[in-house]
Amino acid sequence: MEETLVAAGFSNVNIVATKGELPVGGPGATPQQAQAFVRHALAFGQALLDYPPQVQEAAAAELTSLYTKYYRPGEGVMMGYAIWLVSANA
Repeated sequence: MEETLVAAGFSNVNIVATKGELPVGGPGATPQQAQAFVRHALAFGQALLDYPPQVQEAAAAELTSLYTKYYRPGEGVMMGYAIWLVSANA
């Protein structure tokens, strides 16, 4: 990535890889609250609106089941993330 940015004329390129965990739906959210958040606040949920109610209900059940595996009482549904933080000067 740095090579591409430098070739495009950027300087002082800084790339930091980081990973950790974030609570889906906010701190302390239950699996049910997390799936509701995903279905109502993210683009994924908007795409589901194009499908019949039974498909939407099945997706909600699958999400709740998945989030139950990552639920930690007092913390919420904690799922991992990995990102690159990139900065450069034009």
